[in-house]
Amino acid sequence: MIDDRDEPWTDGTRARWQRIRDHAFEDAQAPLDFVAKLAREQDWSRAEALAAIEEYRRYCFLASLGIDAVVPSVAVDEVWHLHLTYTEDYWQRFCPMTLGFPFHHRPGGLVRGDAAQYRRGYADTLAAYERWFGPPPERWWPGTAERFRAPARFRRVDTAQVWLLRKPTWARRPGAFAAGIAAAAIALVASSFAEAASLNPLVWSGPEFLLLFLLLMIVSVSFALAKRRQVGDARASSAAGLDPSGMAMLAGGEARVIERVVGELLARNAAQFDARSARLSITRVPDDLDPTADAITRELQRDGQLGTLATRSAGAMAALRRTLEQRGLLRDRDAAASLARTSAMAPLLVLALGLVKIAIGIARDRPVAFLVVLCVLLAIVTLVLWFKRSEQTAAGRDAVADLRRQHARAVRAPRDHEWSIALALVGSSVLAGTAYAAFHDYRHPASTSTSSDTSSSSSSSDSSDSGSDSGGGDSGGGCGGCGGGGGD
Repeated sequence: MIDDRDEPWTDGTRARWQRIRDHAFEDAQAPLDFVAKLAREQDWSRAEALAAIEEYRRYCFLASLGIDAVVPSVAVDEVWHLHLTYTEDYWQRFCPMTLGFPFHHRPGGLVRGDAAQYRRGYADTLAAYERWFGPPPERWWPGTAERFRAPARFRRVDTAQVWLLRKPTWARRPGAFAAGIAAAAIALVASSFAEAASLNPLVWSGPEFLLLFLLLMIVSVSFALAKRRQVGDARASSAAGLDPSGMAMLAGGEARVIERVVGELLARNAAQFDARSARLSITRVPDDLDPTADAITRELQRDGQLGTLATRSAGAMAALRRTLEQRGLLRDRDAAASLARTSAMAPLLVLALGLVKIAIGIARDRPVAFLVVLCVLLAIVTLVLWFKRSEQTAAGRDAVADLRRQHARAVRAPRDHEWSIALALVGSSVLAGTAYAAFHDYRHPASTSTSSDTSSSSSSSDSSDSGSDSGGGDSGGGCGGCGGGGGD
């Protein structure tokens, strides 16, 4: 358990961290030094390997503080696994001279099957990291759900027998890919304008009109999205003083409020959820709930059916919404509906142009199948824009963004007292893989979240499954998933 009251960076901890930082992992004389081997095994660049080693150093420092259990990320654990194979350096120099204690990497440090303790240890580790080094970089320290999901994507393979194809950059960066497509479309349409015999697009040839139509689709939808963001909205308000239910309403509406309240009750062992009947049984009502959460909890005490909870909680939701509207964080429903219809007008006009061209093409016995497909896609987008309301004001969006930045680590890996904030800002997805995953699966039945016992996949000492083992210094207990270290 981490004591947040401890003051970091005393003379002793600075000296300890300096020893860890001074430990060399690079060896210019070696045929394949530690950094090069790590980069080769993990398919990292040398810069990435050095960054991962730095995170491993920080993890070892946290383990030396005497915290009950520390749990590494998968990437950090891979560095640890490799370091253990350099037995002379690890056992004769690093542990006794740098750390000052034998830092064992032993599987099953916790009771086997206790997935909640693995996750709790990881959340505590990220919280400790934040106190000593600032926000943990997501590249090396992903959120709890990502850290403990089934490690299906990690496999050791023999490259002499198996071909490996790297995922193309555009698949990892869809925004850049879309921008490139838009630029190409604009260039092609510009050339079509130059070659077109008439300024009336309805008499253009099929290829020229399709290029114009694609460009108009992109421009009209982009304009609609910009319109929905209402750049001119005042930004005079903030999320200061909002309770967790207010944060949930602002971030995700009424549905998010329900997820936040029910998820918190489950996490605090104040309720039990029966997935078969979609019923919540309240075992106790915590005395520190905010007014909206208290009203919803009292309603659940009377009738635990979740299917009708939104209707039965309408009064409490309406009062909370009025508060956010008065603060300028949400638009009222009529204004949001008007904005949605207005934003859909531009793609609607482009759709009308496409339909006219289809009619002309059919009359002239020309092929129009591709244009029909584009019109169907644009019609779907237009309907979504028409009916999906944008209720957050610019100030509301800024407030949510500020909250997510402020609680970034807690959202990724919530500790026991941080469930309320995490549920408010991202919803029940933070419950995936926990003992309360049944509620998340009920709320999002199409979800592919992993609710299995993660400890079985993260307590093996075989690094090929990229789960992790557990380790511990002599003065500290091990922790599932890897970790556990004792300080001197």
